[in-house]
Amino acid sequence: GSPAARGGFLPGDILLKQNGRVLDGWGNYYRAILAQKDGEPQDFQIERSGKFLEKKITSAGDQVPS
Repeated sequence: GSPAARGGFLPGDILLKQNGRVLDGWGNYYRAILAQKDGEPQDFQIERSGKFLEKKITSAGDQVPS
């Protein structure tokens, strides 16, 4: 039920970029997290089983509890 699961991410996916920012280490990953805003769509480039895919997810801040 997480935003990542709803966005189609799977265990083993490798995050390459978030909103154009290369995620090549914890520093860049941390900066990408700090830059995102609740409810704002995030564009990701991922690698899955040797294929490159693009996914878009929206953070949990815009989700209404059911």
